[in-house]
Amino acid sequence: MSRFLWVFFGLSLVGFSVLSMDFVQPAIGAFCLKLAQICYFFIHGFDAQVTLNAAILRHGTSGFALEVTEACSALSITALLMAAILAYPATWRAKALGLIAGVFLIQSFNVLRIMSLLYLGTWVERDTFDVVHEQVWPLFLHFGVIVFFVFWLWHNMTPATPPSEEEIAHAA
Repeated sequence: MSRFLWVFFGLSLVGFSVLSMDFVQPAIGAFCLKLAQICYFFIHGFDAQVTLNAAILRHGTSGFALEVTEACSALSITALLMAAILAYPATWRAKALGLIAGVFLIQSFNVLRIMSLLYLGTWVERDTFDVVHEQVWPLFLHFGVIVFFVFWLWHNMTPATPPSEEEIAHAA
């Protein structure tokens, strides 16, 4: 367990360090733009009042606008999940499947989060929007990641081998 924690801690530091490097910022900006475009694609299918300008989604009726920035990217929680999966002693196949499924799940939730925030900002007061944006959705996102990781762990745990009679006799 301590090996897992040390490796997880180290990989988390590497992940957060990479995300904060200047040369990575253009890629993060492009990722945020792509997230905004994906949200726009889904929303525009049922609401033509929504427009997209760069990474800014705007609802035409209310004028409410939402910019998809690095804070909206869910890259930090993705880095944590990736560190946890990579730190756990599982097969590389299991790790790869966990990474692919985990990143897909996080970003799917994130697209739903961004779209819901656009409409929430249109319908509710700013204080309510801020609470949902800064507290409720992050809580759901983190909880979803924890549930996913526990589920992945459960499927990738190797059963403990019972101690041999010799080990039992030696322990007594």
